[in-house]
Amino acid sequence: MCTTQAEDPLEQETGGPGLVHVVDTAMATEERVKFRRSVGRYDTAFLMLAAIIVLDTLGAVSSYGAQAFTWLVVMVIFFLFPYGLITAELGTAFPEEGGPYVWVREAFGRVAAAVVAVMYWVDNPIWLAGTLAITAMAAFSTFFVNLSLTWEYIFGLLFVWAGIASVIMALKFGKWVANVGAVIRVLLMAFFTLTVFIYAGEHGVHGFGGGAFKPTWVIFLAAAPILIFDLEGFELPSAASEELKNPRRDVPFAILRSGIGTVLFYGVPILAILLVLPASRLSNVTGFLDALQQVFVVYGGHLTSSGAVLTGAGKVLADIAAIGVILGLLSSGVVWLIGSDRAQAVAGFDGAAPRPLGHFSKRLGTPIVVNLLSGVVSTIVLILALQLTSGNAAKYFSATLGLVISMVTITYVLIFPAVIKLRYSHPEVPRPYRIPGGTVGLWVAGILTTAWALFTTIAIIYPGIGTAHPDDSLPSGFAGERLQYTLSQVIPLAVMILIGLLFYVLGAPTRRQTVAAAASAGTAQSAAGSAGAASTGAASTEAASTEAASTGAPSTGAASTEAAFTGDASTGDASTGAPSTGDDASTGAPSTGDASTGAPSTGDASTGAPSTGDDASTGAPSTGDASTGAAQTEAAQTEASSAEASSGETGEAGASSAEARSAESP
Repeated sequence: MCTTQAEDPLEQETGGPGLVHVVDTAMATEERVKFRRSVGRYDTAFLMLAAIIVLDTLGAVSSYGAQAFTWLVVMVIFFLFPYGLITAELGTAFPEEGGPYVWVREAFGRVAAAVVAVMYWVDNPIWLAGTLAITAMAAFSTFFVNLSLTWEYIFGLLFVWAGIASVIMALKFGKWVANVGAVIRVLLMAFFTLTVFIYAGEHGVHGFGGGAFKPTWVIFLAAAPILIFDLEGFELPSAASEELKNPRRDVPFAILRSGIGTVLFYGVPILAILLVLPASRLSNVTGFLDALQQVFVVYGGHLTSSGAVLTGAGKVLADIAAIGVILGLLSSGVVWLIGSDRAQAVAGFDGAAPRPLGHFSKRLGTPIVVNLLSGVVSTIVLILALQLTSGNAAKYFSATLGLVISMVTITYVLIFPAVIKLRYSHPEVPRPYRIPGGTVGLWVAGILTTAWALFTTIAIIYPGIGTAHPDDSLPSGFAGERLQYTLSQVIPLAVMILIGLLFYVLGAPTRRQTVAAAASAGTAQSAAGSAGAASTGAASTEAASTEAASTGAPSTGAASTEAAFTGDASTGDASTGAPSTGDDASTGAPSTGDASTGAPSTGDASTGAPSTGDDASTGAPSTGDASTGAAQTEAAQTEASSAEASSGETGEAGASSAEARSAESP
């Protein structure tokens, strides 16, 4: 675990939070400076609420009748509650960008985390182009204009890229897509529930006896995977932890509020749909939309044998509700992409994926490469699905819903037990929130949630497992096509696992560039530079001294070395006796001249390095080349004196040199 410490999250708005980062590559350090803390406490709660309350599966859940409500209650107690406890502990103990990726990485290693990151990410572009786009198309066709296959392509592409554009924008703006979407869904559900009560008073409801709520194994196998999928999303804001203002404080707060909202805004609408629609009209695609049409007749319209005909205020309100449904669906995709794209991007700059995937926009602070790649994946899925199903919405819906559910629940098979592993492997990490009940509570929560995730994965890949007639449980559109459905699930899952492993291999160069390695390399380079400078200075002095001795001319090296040691240099030409503008060495005053050339000099005479010189006569500070040493300087001066004596030359240069040597004498 890296020990790189950042500043307190409440004292600064950029960069990493006050925590010990576990993702410690050099690339991670580069990218963290681009993060902006813009998500507050209520933003976090709305992000969770927007992630959990989805509209595309309300009809699918309701299609299983009154038992769907029974199993929802069971799931809230035995899945949603322990799931919230796990996320609260992990999200506050490891509040690092990437959330689920980081948890799995620390618990089970980078290879496992690489696969989790890919599946957690790709799942959401598929969902955006899958059930979300299908339900949005159905809403538009039901309340506005029936879409032909060509217009389904156009509508679907506009829907997908509107979502991608919302994800690319800076989170301080993008969060409002999620926030507004959550508010729209809450208002829509509340208004729908109120309208159901009005409808029940005028038209009555479809009653069902208590026996209709009695749970059965067959319905459990069919409904449980969808219900588990509907209740997921607590961990999503933690994928952007370093963009939350205070994740250690806000994550538990948001989990509690969004958990209560989830129970209310799932349970009541599902019960309302069951009350107003006959069993024959409960479908996985349009169940919720049909219920909206049916109850809105109280504002204008009438019922027929084939459904509701809306007029006047009923039509206007229904159209507004339809727009709300489409926007709510879009915001669901946006909020999941906000989290999953960041998890994959963190894998990119941690070396569990190719480095380009870990790039964050400096201006926007978003993982723009992964964002754009999500748009490409969604586009491919949309076009292929519409092409292969020829616009068969039921078949398209079932295939993509199954794949989306199985792909995300497989990741939870590793995410949930991470809380147990990390409690033992990282006991020193502060945990502002801990699962209550001590070790027993920890194990119960971890085992329960992991078992649900594993069961859901198996049940969605092989519907009807454990029943006498498993083929009767195949999803809508796949009746009698067990092999085709199984292949539609298994092949994409296998491909995603292989891509995750490939990404890990491609991330090797990034893994080698850790912060510690980069610091060591910088230290080694600095040491090498210092050694090179010392060697250069010594060689320069020696060469200059040799030249002076052989020619009998005043030694450039000697004068240069002397200037370096005493801080003296003259702009006058020593060999010609030209006037010097430098100060006498005996005064200790600074000189700007080169004693040998007359060229201005401000640095080390042997290397040209800047020098403030320690004047021999005054003790002023010197940063000249110390590599020449006092001994070398004295030898050079002796050689220069001999050369001057043999040449018999006199003049100002000789006098100046003599004065300089006199200044150095003890």
